Amino acid sequence: MRVIEDIVAADVIGQAPTAVVVADPDLQVAVWNPAAERLFGIAAEAALRRSLLDLVIPDDRHGLARQIGERAAAGRAWHGEFDVRRGDMSPLRVHAALGPLIDADGQPIGVIAVALEAERTEEADRERRLELLVQTSEILAASVEPRAGLQSVARMAAAWLADLVAIDLTRPDGGLERAAVAHARAELADIAEELRAYPSDPEAPAIRRVLVDGRAEVVANLTEEMGGERLRDAHHAEIARRLDIRSAMFAPLAARGRTLGVMVLGGSRDRAPFGPADLAAAEDIARRVALALDGAVLLQDARESARVARSLQRITDAALSHLELEELLPEVLDRVHSELETDSAAVLLTDMSGSALEMRAALGFERSPGPLRIPFGTGVAGRIAESVEPMMFDDLSPSDFVNASLRAAGVRSMLGAPLRIGSRVLGVIQVGSVERREFTRHEVELIRLAAGRIALAVDHAHLYEAEMLARGRLTLLAEASEVLGESLDYRAALASLARVVVPWLADWCLIEVTGEPGAVLAAHADPSLTALVEALGGPEGGGQAARRVAHSGVAELAAEATAGSLVDAGDDDRRRALSELGLRSAMVVPLRSRGRTHGAITLATSVSDRRYDESDLVFVGELARRAATAVDTARLYHERDQVARTLQRTLLPPTLPDIPFAELAAIYHPAGAGSEIGGDFYDVFETGDGGWALAIGDVCGKGPAAAAITGLARHTLRAAAFREASPRATLEGLNRALLREVREESFCTVAAGRITEHREGALLVASAGGHPAPLVLRTDGRVEDATWPGTLLGIYSEIAVSDRATVLAPGESVVFYTDGVVEERRSGEQFGEERLRELLTACAGLSATGIAERVERAVLEFQPVAPADDIAVVVLRITEAK
Repeated sequence: MRVIEDIVAADVIGQAPTAVVVADPDLQVAVWNPAAERLFGIAAEAALRRSLLDLVIPDDRHGLARQIGERAAAGRAWHGEFDVRRGDMSPLRVHAALGPLIDADGQPIGVIAVALEAERTEEADRERRLELLVQTSEILAASVEPRAGLQSVARMAAAWLADLVAIDLTRPDGGLERAAVAHARAELADIAEELRAYPSDPEAPAIRRVLVDGRAEVVANLTEEMGGERLRDAHHAEIARRLDIRSAMFAPLAARGRTLGVMVLGGSRDRAPFGPADLAAAEDIARRVALALDGAVLLQDARESARVARSLQRITDAALSHLELEELLPEVLDRVHSELETDSAAVLLTDMSGSALEMRAALGFERSPGPLRIPFGTGVAGRIAESVEPMMFDDLSPSDFVNASLRAAGVRSMLGAPLRIGSRVLGVIQVGSVERREFTRHEVELIRLAAGRIALAVDHAHLYEAEMLARGRLTLLAEASEVLGESLDYRAALASLARVVVPWLADWCLIEVTGEPGAVLAAHADPSLTALVEALGGPEGGGQAARRVAHSGVAELAAEATAGSLVDAGDDDRRRALSELGLRSAMVVPLRSRGRTHGAITLATSVSDRRYDESDLVFVGELARRAATAVDTARLYHERDQVARTLQRTLLPPTLPDIPFAELAAIYHPAGAGSEIGGDFYDVFETGDGGWALAIGDVCGKGPAAAAITGLARHTLRAAAFREASPRATLEGLNRALLREVREESFCTVAAGRITEHREGALLVASAGGHPAPLVLRTDGRVEDATWPGTLLGIYSEIAVSDRATVLAPGESVVFYTDGVVEERRSGEQFGEERLRELLTACAGLSATGIAERVERAVLEFQPVAPADDIAVVVLRITEAK
């Protein structure tokens, strides 16, 4: 220890103006100069030959201090800030520099440390942190897409704070992707770039704590064991070895309660361990990155949602939230308040009029019980709102424009900045001090930057709120359209609509339909009060507003409604009902569609504090239009259904004839609801020469055109059958008539037959023109074709059809059917002719009615929903002659 003894003897250190301490490799004090006595409050006699750890290092810092000492004793210098304690145990923060003490042979034999009280570097640290804020904000603001600037942020942070900086963003699946990586040393930049393929593991303990808790974390000693747990492969391990990262900071990218990723800052063995100032700067950068990323995501989501809403109109998301702004403002306000160390702070936002401010968040003074509104240009906040740059008020005492709340809080000096985006003023942020204070230019710059970020966040929140309102309205329209389209019973649909709009849009709703007594539908948020809402309607047209709107077709809005807004002055009963219901705001909108008014919808708020405006009236107008269309459609459908059913009955025989030697049965099952005239038909009639004609057919299409062809086919077949004994000739006559009478391209299929008495039972002569051949069911269950296939009718001038004669014995049947029987589908599978033949085999011995009903039931059970095509079946079963 000759070197140390020489230092002591020379008393060089004793003359030093700063604290100097010399210790051996075990950190035992050998030299403690007078400046150290003054700084730490410990006399040299009490310090010599004692461990530095016991003298000035707090217990929770022993590990870090020992590590720093070992590094210095091994020849690696260290400098930075450190928390220690004085002799009286009071805390002290010092800026220290440690280096090895070298002997004549160049070997380290101890440690020499120089220390200054840290307060002397406060200004430099403040400059450094502010510069970090400025650079980060400028980088992120340089591009519409913040992710484009992350690499520049990483390079800047590596130059200021760490050797290695990586920014990892959270993926939708919960993993992390590396968005940026940079190294402070150019020779290691390429190696660090290879870490882009190895983002942080979200399950690593430190990373998981940061992502879940949203709190920054420092790991002062990244041992090889800790690093090796998360190395992916040999190449990853080699990169880690070459970069030699020994300590790290993990800062969350957190915004509005969500963690968007993590920023990792690493230090090599040559860098001093990270301190609180480093961590605070890293958190600042991470917070600004997160705000920029979150703001971009919100804006993109709003634009995308608006585009989807405009394109699809019916696809919405019912998620509604009005808490985002209320959660954001206090958090931002608290941060500005803490950074500037003020006594009070407030955020005021521009109200709906655009000409005044409304207090939305405050710290340091009591808010007034009612809304606090400050017109632009008046008071402190009103003056700030009209400015472009921040404003400072050094002394408010003599001012006559200070409002009562500031006076009550004793605020004397204030600093504020407008929340601006371009020329738009979204509000004001202001901070105050009860003591007279001159805010520094750094504090003015900080609030200017904070105001810009808050303005972006508020604007995004407004966009989000507006988009959520639009989504809610679209959701309501979609639900309303769904309930209105569920049934053609418009009363049930309107009752469902009333329940949909309450309570989302109104506290109670009354729907009155004109032209039908008792058509009054009502709903209330409290079901027990629904009867009171119904009492507002009535056969004479309800209140004066509903009558007036139904008559004029013009909607009415009463933002501040009274009983006189809805009912007549002398209508005591309805006024009593309104009194019990309560009334704050109301709208009455006509149910108008296709030029006709079908009634009116009355929406009102009572217990809620909502006030309707013009945008609500426009929205409810669209809702009422859809409801009116449903009413109009239901009425038109009912009328059309009546016409269709009447016309359909004229296309089928009202009754089946009585054949002495046979029994007849027929079924007809229209497709869907049967509201449209079908193309299937059948007919059985006596020909006047001792025979009976049977015909079944299917006309292409539905509706009036198909009905016209069906009528032509039936009457032509009847006329031809009286002239021609041959079914083939009957079909040929029908084909000529179709070609001659039908102008549009159309066709039909027909199976015709003629049945006469025969000595063995009956003789059937049958012919088919493009139609499934009738099937003969023998008494032993065999099924045979009654004729051959033929050509479609109404297309070709010459058709290939022929007659085929079949003798039917008593107990045997012939089944005429349309293709709706065999072409019914289920999951891509047809009912099919083979299944029909098997079914008929099982029907041997049944009556004609039993066979027809068995076929109908089998087809309907094959496909539980309504059949896709009309189904017609005619069964003739031979009996003994009467």
